[in-house]
Amino acid sequence: MDPVEEVKARLGIDEVVGGYVQLKQAGRNLKGICPFHAEKTPSFMVSTEKGIYHCFGCGEGGDVFSFVEKMDGLEFREALQRLAGKANVELPQYQSGGQQQKEHKKRLYEALSTAAQYYHVQLGRSDKAKAYVTEERQMTPETIKDFQIGYAPGGNRRLIQFLGKHGFSQQELLDAGLARKRGRSLQDVFRRRIMVPFFDNSGSVIGFTGRLLDDGVPKYLNTPQTPLFDKSRFIFGLYQAKEHIRANGQAIVVEGNLDVVRSHQAGIRNVVAISGTAITRQQLKQLARFANTVTLAFDADSAGASATERALPLAQEAGVALYIAGLPPETDPDDVIRRDPEEWQRIIDNQTYVMDWLLQILPAMYDANSARGKKELTDHAASVLRRLEDPVEQEHYVNQLADLVGTAPATIAQKVASGTSKPRQPAPTDPEKESAPAADEVETVAEAVLSMAAVYPDVRGALAEAAVERLPEQMQTAAAYLQSHEEELDADNLPRELHQVENYVKILLLRGEEEYGSWATLDRQVEAFSLIHRLDELQTKRYKHHLSQQIAAAEAAGDYDSRKKLLTEFQQLN
Repeated sequence: MDPVEEVKARLGIDEVVGGYVQLKQAGRNLKGICPFHAEKTPSFMVSTEKGIYHCFGCGEGGDVFSFVEKMDGLEFREALQRLAGKANVELPQYQSGGQQQKEHKKRLYEALSTAAQYYHVQLGRSDKAKAYVTEERQMTPETIKDFQIGYAPGGNRRLIQFLGKHGFSQQELLDAGLARKRGRSLQDVFRRRIMVPFFDNSGSVIGFTGRLLDDGVPKYLNTPQTPLFDKSRFIFGLYQAKEHIRANGQAIVVEGNLDVVRSHQAGIRNVVAISGTAITRQQLKQLARFANTVTLAFDADSAGASATERALPLAQEAGVALYIAGLPPETDPDDVIRRDPEEWQRIIDNQTYVMDWLLQILPAMYDANSARGKKELTDHAASVLRRLEDPVEQEHYVNQLADLVGTAPATIAQKVASGTSKPRQPAPTDPEKESAPAADEVETVAEAVLSMAAVYPDVRGALAEAAVERLPEQMQTAAAYLQSHEEELDADNLPRELHQVENYVKILLLRGEEEYGSWATLDRQVEAFSLIHRLDELQTKRYKHHLSQQIAAAEAAGDYDSRKKLLTEFQQLN
């Protein structure tokens, strides 16, 4: 049996989901409060028969793997490895290096966990370290416990000797980043430092950062690259913050690990840290699993500004909106919170969208009163504006930039489009402006029709009136099958044509049974035609909006033949 299917067979979805959500019986299914959005009335359903979950409030749904991926911010492989471990399923084809490497990594996890416990105990035995943490850093006992703050005492081999007594080899300590070679012997990596563990998303210790208690360099020392710790992927505090990030829909990113600890203690817990200001593609993609907004709270210096600008295309790629929380000069969040915790909240509340922030800082970088300065400023801004995918957003900032430098918006638009400075004359007339319906509105109506048709063949005839070719691919696949088949669907034995969208069809079946199971045949048919009429209206409105954008683009490019054809098509839709 395929390992994925074997895990599903051995682990009930109710068992896994029940570890995160309190579930109650609701007919043949289980119901609970959705963990993916805020709600008071339960709309989150789990079907043990079909092995899927679906929330009728926010639309999240899938199988046991997608649930763990979403809850813990994991890649599929990571979710598979975790669930396979619970189900005692071997994964030979997923293990690079085989069983020996797996056992070695397990030993490294154990060594790091034991080291974290050792450091935590040592904190209580050092009056100086304890005073620094509780008085200088003002950490409460709860914070010290939540982040497992510790202390690495002086001496070259204190930790090595302790872990050696617990059966760990010198090679394991080297590979875990806890020891390093000095000549022919080993010595502890961390000495006389306040220790803060690095936790992965499942709560396992994978490394440390150590802050020197006395004067000296380096002030901060981190675990080096190891088989468990990858600096480019790691986000400090994500394990403690992920549920707060999901609840707020926002992740606040700071530079310092202790800034995160201080912010959590102050009650603002959707805060995480990266090492330095260079946030990576992998880190943004991780955050995108929990939030659609990322706010950067970096130092207000040139390095912070450059890092923020470099993050913009990475944020667009990850699908998150990027905002900037402006810190006072030469301060960090820890300084702000010490002075006034409410000021930190105000800074976050007054965040600025990254494009607005960019247009605020550019005038200080160039001489906007000279022709050369205006050219350099607009070249800089245009290079960023080109990355904006939404034409409405791009037009908004083109107009703002034009006002900033005192030139025509058409000149800036041309520069953004092609890098040249010669303006084109705008066309004298515009087509009727249509605002597009939100994609989720269209897809919500379409999914209602499909869920009804999946369970009840007697309403499938109505699908012929739906413009399914404009829907997402999984909807098109399901609709195409339902239109051409009259037999009822069995979630446990779906036809071959639907295997590529198996989980989606199971969600349609669950929703159809839940929402339309008690409806009379005539009522279902009337509702189906009503929904399809609404879907047609939304699809037409969306397509008209698309055409209007193409017409505007043709005008900007001076392509009047294309403009004429597009206008004719637009008018035919009225």
